[in-house]
Amino acid sequence: MRKFLFLFLFLILNSAAFCQERRIGMIVPSDEQNEVEDLLSKLKLSVCNEDSRSYLSCFTKDLSSKIKKKIVLQFMKHDMEMEIEKFEILDSGDDFVEFIAKYSIHEDSEIRNIVSSVLAKRHNDVLLISKEE
Repeated sequence: MRKFLFLFLFLILNSAAFCQERRIGMIVPSDEQNEVEDLLSKLKLSVCNEDSRSYLSCFTKDLSSKIKKKIVLQFMKHDMEMEIEKFEILDSGDDFVEFIAKYSIHEDSEIRNIVSSVLAKRHNDVLLISKEE
């Protein structure tokens, strides 16, 4: 009986230690990750609603003015949807965030899968896309 008591105590103590080692930790997204998620969510909603004004407000003034005509025509000609798959931040500073984004654009029945490098600059505490490659 004493043997079993020792074995029983050994199993209980080891299982308690095992449970403590396997604690689940929670990873809190960084401020930059939240900012990028907000920007990409706004882009997605703008595309799905085919709202060119809202879409263009996600870009710096310089880039927005360069792509405005193309975007308005595209939204008027096609049924559009956008899916954001994932993103990864490469670098960030006080006034910018550089990240890689993987997304798909649904244009009528055609789907384009895209992976691009994005440079977003902060303007009045909001990220705006200034370059995409």
